[in-house]
Amino acid sequence: MSGNTNFEDIYTELGTEQYSKLCTSLGMGGLWLGYSFNHQKPVHFAVSIKSGIGALSVYPKNFERNDYSWVYNDIVGMVEPEVQVELNLFRWWRMQFGVGYRYVFNIEDDTYFNAAGENKRYFENNDFSTPTIGFSMLFGNFGPKNDKN
Repeated sequence: MSGNTNFEDIYTELGTEQYSKLCTSLGMGGLWLGYSFNHQKPVHFAVSIKSGIGALSVYPKNFERNDYSWVYNDIVGMVEPEVQVELNLFRWWRMQFGVGYRYVFNIEDDTYFNAAGENKRYFENNDFSTPTIGFSMLFGNFGPKNDKN
């Protein structure tokens, strides 16, 4: 999972603009575990949980990838439980439609000054926690081969 959004300009404590035209990036990677109930039926339910760690960053839009480019960088955790409806299209192909909720946690309390001179946190703990919807296509060997003698 990853994404980019705009971020407001950052000023010094004395009101001088320090960074402008900033972006926010959230990238995650981890483990996805799940279970399908009555998997042999054409339509059935499944549950899964995604968990992992990632980086939450603020950086200038036109930045060079090096250690000095990041205005803010934090390591965060994520857990996303999900329920799905699964369709068996073929013995080797399934489609899933799911809903869940993503919890993003361990966000640091670092602060900056905005244009009004207010000391603000970069991010609140619930800024990236959100309901989710998903669509997946799964390919593999999901059942026994039908023998035709």
